[in-house]
Amino acid sequence: MLRPGKNIRNGLYVLTAIAVIGGAGWLKYKNLEPERDPDSLCSASENGQTIILVDKTDLWSDAQANRLEDHIWWLIAHVMRQEERLHIFTFNDVFQPGFPPTFSFCKPPSGDAANNITQSKAYYNREYKKQFVQPLKSVLENIKKAEEKDCSPIVEVLFDILTRSEIMNHGGPTRIVMISDLAQNSSLYSFYQTTKCRRRPAGVDPRYDTKDIERFIRDRAYAFKDRQISVIVFQVFPQKNPPYISQAVKEKWPDFFQFFGIVPDWQLL
Repeated sequence: MLRPGKNIRNGLYVLTAIAVIGGAGWLKYKNLEPERDPDSLCSASENGQTIILVDKTDLWSDAQANRLEDHIWWLIAHVMRQEERLHIFTFNDVFQPGFPPTFSFCKPPSGDAANNITQSKAYYNREYKKQFVQPLKSVLENIKKAEEKDCSPIVEVLFDILTRSEIMNHGGPTRIVMISDLAQNSSLYSFYQTTKCRRRPAGVDPRYDTKDIERFIRDRAYAFKDRQISVIVFQVFPQKNPPYISQAVKEKWPDFFQFFGIVPDWQLL
């Protein structure tokens, strides 16, 4: 016959084993990878978005092209959060309203946060590279190839994207990243004194030819209203641009962002 003390001790062993097994099961359940949409890698935890606009209407040097790629990887690694969506849009002199993004995926977890008890770092790193990193690498190789074009409809592209329902209704903060010389040159407005893209009476200073673009912006200002939006600018300086263009960009774009209460993080590419 077992003594009472031994029965109690054996019972405690059993309870401890159950607790350990149950705890391990709970941890595993708690750390299960959520279901993801195979077309976007997004889960129910999707929150926030980074929208990168790449202006491909000006040539850039090999060094600038490499810096462009480095900046995007830096944003993903150090600025974007896990489960945040990354949209990349590229444009040239002509665009169709509603044009699709070049890349639109949520940032899944890498192996950095895995604990190797309930999660495998090797598995997470392998899946992260296969599902997110490798497709993005292919996209970036194409993005780095720019062509010099006459026109550059930067403002039209910006508002075309920001006024889309899927962008406006997206939960969480919105980060806009603009990679461009910001030298607007379209039928709406042009920084250039001589241009084929904007018709204006001879001798009219571009600084005072703002009626159309101001109306365009006011009509679409709702895209910025009551939203948590931040802006990062990586400005390109094409050799073709005369000095007055850079000066006009420095004057006009800060006014544009100030109109919406935004102070951009302004950097050079």
